[in-house]
Amino acid sequence: MKNKFIKECVWIIVILIVSILTGTVLMIASYALPTEPMKMHARETISMMADEGDDYKWILKDFTSMAANFTDSLMINTAVYDGKESLLEKALLNPRTNYAEGTQTRKLINALQDVPGGDAFTYGRYWHGYLVILKPLLFIFNYYQIRWLNTIIGCSLISIIMIGFYKKFGSCKYALAFAASVLFLNPVVMRGSLQYNTVFYVIMIEYIFALYKGDSLEKKGRYDLIFLMSGILVAFFDLLTYPIAALGMLLVLQLLMFESNFIKDVIRAARSSIVWIIGYLGMWCGKWVVASLLTDENIIADAIGEVLFRTGTDTGTEEWIFSWRELFRGNFIWIYGENAVLFKMFVIMLVAGVIALLIGKNLQIHFKLSTVVILLLFCMIPVVRFIVFSNHSFMHSVFTYREGMVYVMAALCAGFSGLKLKEKRE
Repeated sequence: MKNKFIKECVWIIVILIVSILTGTVLMIASYALPTEPMKMHARETISMMADEGDDYKWILKDFTSMAANFTDSLMINTAVYDGKESLLEKALLNPRTNYAEGTQTRKLINALQDVPGGDAFTYGRYWHGYLVILKPLLFIFNYYQIRWLNTIIGCSLISIIMIGFYKKFGSCKYALAFAASVLFLNPVVMRGSLQYNTVFYVIMIEYIFALYKGDSLEKKGRYDLIFLMSGILVAFFDLLTYPIAALGMLLVLQLLMFESNFIKDVIRAARSSIVWIIGYLGMWCGKWVVASLLTDENIIADAIGEVLFRTGTDTGTEEWIFSWRELFRGNFIWIYGENAVLFKMFVIMLVAGVIALLIGKNLQIHFKLSTVVILLLFCMIPVVRFIVFSNHSFMHSVFTYREGMVYVMAALCAGFSGLKLKEKRE
């Protein structure tokens, strides 16, 4: 048992080191691409960017429909940057052109039009792994075309996962729970926002691997590798949007696939969570160390300061006064906010489901208490994230609320877990 534990630890360390080195090489390679074609394609959608601005809402007066144009502009600005820094400095410090005034969208437009007065602003504590994909895409497509490409790919992956659920469990009940959790992300916004898709695609990939390759990995005792790689990929691609959703969603699926008894299921969930956190934090720290060693910037100190800030209650500005009430209000405003489209849709779905149950005569209801209890415990994962990253959850609830896809998935699976079609008698 001891040797097995040591072997697993060595594997985790090796995979982490390889991932950090691979991430570094990929970032350098992406920055080696010429930026002029990227700028040319980005310029094609300047009018669209100007019309939408930073705070564009796809559904009028609905909180959950706000696009991520602020961060998308930042991401594109970083992708097209072509300053005098060395290739290594660009890949590790991730500078962009910044202006003293204007919205983030306006700053991007100024950078694309080479407006004088811009300065290089570095953002090195993140990996910015999305650039490995965004830069080649901008090399070929413009922002509008990337949105449509994102729509097609996202719908295709969701379909593959829905089919996987049916093949794995022999019914559509968990596929419906998954569809509702994706609906919670507001697909209308997801198709048009680069920022919100970093974690989304990691969840799609981990679910495909778990549903189609999970059984074979389980037999080899390697299922936790999915958790490790999930944490690594989220740290590499994401800009701290709703990262814990990748962990929570995977924990729910693992329980559905390999449920045993309460003690074993809790221990397994705890072990898998630790593996995911090691991958996530290890990959983050890897960027800080590599960037600090290979550049003149002290990224480690900058990152630690930001972690302390984001886990505290100081907002750094008099305009934002922190309160726990407002923190939770912001992250649950999808329920009672103006328009509240998501909540209305969920109510309609719930009513339709109850009616279907009442008129259906071929359903057998039998709940396994331990499974239901653990799934309801998983519903608390987003709440823990809101509390731990208090500053970040308070100031950025417009996207941190999406961590709630975990309690949508977990709660619905808890309800669906006891439903089974009665077997027909000859």
